[in-house]
Amino acid sequence: MNFLVRLSLIVLLGLALPSFAEQPSKELKRTAHRMHISAEQLNNAREALQDATDLAKKIEPYPADQLFIISQTWFQLNHSKAKGVVESFIGDLHSRAADCVDLPCYQQALSTALMLVQSNPEIGYQEAAQALQGWPDPKDSFSDSATAFRDNMQAQVKRQALFRMANSDPEQALALLTQSGDSVTDAPVAGTVAQALLNSGKRDSALKLIDQTISGFDPSTADRNTTMEYKNFVQLAINIDPVRASTAVTRLLTALTAQDSPASCNSTLNSSNTPINLTCTESTVLDILRCTRMPGAAQKILDLVPSLKSKLNNIGGIDTLYSNPSAMGATDPASQAMNASNLLHDLRGKTESDPMLVMKKFDNANIESLINLAMSAGYQDPDLGSLALEKARQSLSEIQSIEKRASSMQNLVRAARQVDGEVDPDLLEDGFILADQLRQESKNGAADQLGAFLVSELSKDSFGQAMGYVRSMEDGRFKLLCLIQIVQAVRQPNL
Repeated sequence: MNFLVRLSLIVLLGLALPSFAEQPSKELKRTAHRMHISAEQLNNAREALQDATDLAKKIEPYPADQLFIISQTWFQLNHSKAKGVVESFIGDLHSRAADCVDLPCYQQALSTALMLVQSNPEIGYQEAAQALQGWPDPKDSFSDSATAFRDNMQAQVKRQALFRMANSDPEQALALLTQSGDSVTDAPVAGTVAQALLNSGKRDSALKLIDQTISGFDPSTADRNTTMEYKNFVQLAINIDPVRASTAVTRLLTALTAQDSPASCNSTLNSSNTPINLTCTESTVLDILRCTRMPGAAQKILDLVPSLKSKLNNIGGIDTLYSNPSAMGATDPASQAMNASNLLHDLRGKTESDPMLVMKKFDNANIESLINLAMSAGYQDPDLGSLALEKARQSLSEIQSIEKRASSMQNLVRAARQVDGEVDPDLLEDGFILADQLRQESKNGAADQLGAFLVSELSKDSFGQAMGYVRSMEDGRFKLLCLIQIVQAVRQPNL
């Protein structure tokens, strides 16, 4: 039977064809397919995200961290709308900056706007720089400080652009990095660009940039932060070209010697249960040795620090660093008396054959071991997993610290989702009661985190109910947190 005949029969029989207007758009289905979720879930996520966007624009002061999350999520969920959302946020921040009467207000508006500009993968360095140039001038009362802050932000924009550019176009990044002359003072950026140049076959350009960076580091004026950034550059540079190791490390040692090293920089090297105290300089050089893949370069570096070389010789020399993980600072985590792996091994398949043994083991296990057991047993022994969840829930009230109880509640809900595929409404209700108790004890931060988490879990099973609950709240930061977590929960329902 051809299509026209079948269509005529449908009309004659009074059967309604599905309305194409009610079907998800092709763009929605394509994006949902790419994200491995249903079109309905994506549509729900977009709905919650739109609510979060509208709410964020009403909150004073502007919620900077949330704006960034919202903008990033728009690019993931609806790329065609993302640019307009970001531009709207930036326009609001531009207006707020013009009205600012103090420096903190101006700084927050500017830094948030630049963060949003950089959240757009389609905006390059030139566009970001233009956004800065068009920013409103500060009030005279704090003009000097605001101008200095804006100049610093300009440098940060350039720096972030260089990091991104290094991966996509290392030669363009090199040109931008060296446009002010032969001296390069931003060691972390230089290291990233040099590695990218090397990876793209531009070894000579990479080595020239390394030389420029070594010469650009001034040990006599470098502060602690600059010195540590240079140390990270040295770790990368000597693996690119070991010949430059001695020169690069010598300048680092000069800077370390000239500085008052904080006590926290000192460390202890453990080998054969014999602790060896290290100075800040020795500890810093040891960090470099740990990252050095060239034995010849490592030996040259060690020759520059006789005191460290002597201490290493006492425990077997430099080879000990590569043959003995404990000498590299690695430590074995303390094993728990009863962990999930042991429980699963002992109890698998015994919920029916030996229930007394199961309950005895459960009585000796703490709540986190029970939760971990439930998650481990979920696929291998679902009955054991469910029983462990039930016992963990009973143990929850025994936790004295309300903050620890809240943390365990979140872990229990996650485990229930993984083991049973859903969360018992009674368990969610217990969670909301616990969040109220936290708030009554003025632990608002923990209460907000737990409450928003529970709302997001509710949205996985009943999106409409969760959204109705959130929309009934007063506008504010907690409501915004709930909406953002709903978006994340709906777009990643299996987490």
